[in-house]
Amino acid sequence: MKHRNYIHVFSVLLLLVVLTAGVPASAQTSPSATPSVADRTILRLYAPFTDMGGSVSVGLAITEKLNGTCFAGSVSDVARADAFRCMAGNRILDPCFVPNPTATVLLCVAEPISKANVVQLTITGGLPTANKTVTFDKALPWALELANGQTCQLLTGATSAIADLRVNYGCDRGDGLAVIGDPDRAYPLWTIFVRGPKDFFAEQVPITVAWY
Repeated sequence: MKHRNYIHVFSVLLLLVVLTAGVPASAQTSPSATPSVADRTILRLYAPFTDMGGSVSVGLAITEKLNGTCFAGSVSDVARADAFRCMAGNRILDPCFVPNPTATVLLCVAEPISKANVVQLTITGGLPTANKTVTFDKALPWALELANGQTCQLLTGATSAIADLRVNYGCDRGDGLAVIGDPDRAYPLWTIFVRGPKDFFAEQVPITVAWY
């Protein structure tokens, strides 16, 4: 009798395995399951302050303290209303962030991806009254992390063009990679055209993280 029971249980288990194998993987996943990181581009907002009082975020180090003025909204991070383009002597600092609209002490950051050192800028004359910004769905990100491992930052000066598209980003490896045009936001995982220095073509590469 026990032998027959074992055979029956084994038959049921085998049937379940066969039925499950015939169901697509997507159907076996709960509809409410969160998509994996690889299925979408992560958007990150750089946050140099922990509060509106101006407390500096953990991990950031102030390496310089300068005096200067701010004369326009940020060109590097145009989606941010709290980011400005400033000057200390002959040195342009962009973006410089404020913790609140009346602050006179800003933090200026060269790039967002690493825990970069920051410049503390004390300004005179107040902030520009017309800080023109663009919405996140239209603004170029400040920096990109690509699926090929490259980290790239928005170029704000003069650059070249390929196929009538501006070379918008410079990348960290310095190997001549050209990141061309605007991100394609048609799907949750954004892509952008990339061309290697020896390639006669450009191809779309997934953007894993977009920084603002």
